[in-house]
Amino acid sequence: APPPSPIRSLGYRAAMIRLRDEVASTSPPPSQLPSASRREDRPEEMDEIYMRLDDEQTERQLLAGRLNMLFR
Repeated sequence: APPPSPIRSLGYRAAMIRLRDEVASTSPPPSQLPSASRREDRPEEMDEIYMRLDDEQTERQLLAGRLNMLFR
């Protein structure tokens, strides 16, 4: 295969630079991102999720213990 022409690779680089600049200019600053306003709520949500997981795990352990007792 012939080596890529320098003009073609330069064209791709220029296009990528233009695309990168367009994305940077249209993306909102970090303070305006929707997730930034919900960061304060996350610990409470995470606590609730962890409590549910703990409850589910405890229930599974109880059921596993009962099942083991049946087979003894």
